[in-house]
Amino acid sequence: MIDKNTEKIILNRCLKGDKAGWEIFVKTYSSIVYQAILKTVKTGSSQIIIEDIKDIYSDIFLSLLENDYKKLKKFKIEKNYSLSSWIKTIAIRTTIDFIRKKSKENKFEPYFDIDVQSS
Repeated sequence: MIDKNTEKIILNRCLKGDKAGWEIFVKTYSSIVYQAILKTVKTGSSQIIIEDIKDIYSDIFLSLLENDYKKLKKFKIEKNYSLSSWIKTIAIRTTIDFIRKKSKENKFEPYFDIDVQSS
């Protein structure tokens, strides 16, 4: 678990455009994102392949980076939740959206038995 002060330092470095800060961010939150994707895929679809997981993973970090860190700037460090939890929620929601989109393309019905708030 990462303490809030460390999260704040990492976040501020990213928002300042510090390339090394972004690398630390990705390294720090990579396993959280990956585990959230795997857990969501496991409960939501058997139609997802490893390439899809890689795409979802990349999409999550790119979404935080694009438009001058627009999405990342939305996180408020003063709130009662951690940056880790916020990123995990983004990973779960992005994965669910991907599965739903793929299910429409491939005509299969996704099943989700996951609680985003308590995951």
